[in-house]
Amino acid sequence: MPVMSINVLKELGRAGNYIIGTALKSSGDATITVIMGVVYMPTCAFLGSYVLGLRLGWGIYGAWIGMTCDECIRCIWMYLRLRSRKWEQKALIQVG
Repeated sequence: MPVMSINVLKELGRAGNYIIGTALKSSGDATITVIMGVVYMPTCAFLGSYVLGLRLGWGIYGAWIGMTCDECIRCIWMYLRLRSRKWEQKALIQVG
């Protein structure tokens, strides 16, 4: 049961990543999504899973928490990027 509870949060973050990331990519701001993936996936998912799962002895729960942190942190950063409206400067199409 605890893994499923952690998985609910992870999937919320993943859905947010997919939706917001696709919106940023389609607006021409694809580099930020790539940079976030390159930075946060190894640090949060891999390193977090290693530290929490193996070093602290939490096993599968630690690994799942590490992956959840990766998804949720990237979702929050992409949401903040979307709200900042910096992607409008990189727009591929001019409206109006």
